[in-house]
Amino acid sequence: DVPLPKNGVRGLKSNFLVGKLQGILQKQSKGKTSYPQKDGVPCTVCDRGNSAGFYCLECADYLCQVCNETHRWLKVSKSHKVVTFPDLKSGKYASELLARENFQCKDHNEQNKFYCDTCHRVI
Repeated sequence: DVPLPKNGVRGLKSNFLVGKLQGILQKQSKGKTSYPQKDGVPCTVCDRGNSAGFYCLECADYLCQVCNETHRWLKVSKSHKVVTFPDLKSGKYASELLARENFQCKDHNEQNKFYCDTCHRVI
């Protein structure tokens, strides 16, 4: 049994991993490409209609095989951490995903733009 807070179920903390997986499923059902995608989550980088099998933690993009290969050799993105869907769904990167979520600075009211790989937090 889990005791509920005073405001009931709404007071429970949200599960980040479940929320991320829900986002993947919503993209799968809606599609984000101009061509009908094959099976699964569509690639959010190209309009080939390919299913994504990878996720870039830095760009927050879903990548098909072709875009993943390109992403890995482009100078601007070759250092990015790209993970497979099974690894993403396993929760292996849940804490890293949470740390990289875009939050607004409370002092400056603007979106945080930098992430420290050493400290694993937004700066």
